Amino acid sequence: ENNIKNLSIEQLSEIFECKINNWKLLDGFDLPILPISRSAASGTHLYFIKHILKGEEICKSIPSVSTTNEIVEFVRKNINAIGYGGIGYADSSIQISVNGIPPTKENVINNSYPISRYLRYYTSQKPNGNIKKFIDWTTSEEGQKIVEAMGYIPLWN
Repeated sequence: ENNIKNLSIEQLSEIFECKINNWKLLDGFDLPILPISRSAASGTHLYFIKHILKGEEICKSIPSVSTTNEIVEFVRKNINAIGYGGIGYADSSIQISVNGIPPTKENVINNSYPISRYLRYYTSQKPNGNIKKFIDWTTSEEGQKIVEAMGYIPLWN
């Protein structure tokens, strides 16, 4: 198990910009850091670039994968790995705090956890037909119960 339990936004940025490459520089084990990223087409990747790296690019030597599941599996299997993903994929055994704030549902709801975002629907015109039915259902109490069961935070929290 990695002994690092907290990182600052600045430290995360420096890891993903390849400025910090060994956990010992962060008072961790003397192991190379193995960062892994979502692919550039991912909304999660774009959010990370904008809000964590402040517009800087992720270091080109860092591998990227298509899904957050792949990141979670990679981090589970590699003590010196680090990645990022949505709360719906959260695994408490590999999560860390950011700026001293743990990634809990409560901390996301009260906006104290510094890495969170809303997911939104965008349509090219006012939704109608099946698109409107889908949006209405997913934002209904029934749909939001499924959102919560999947590990995400429902709108009505």
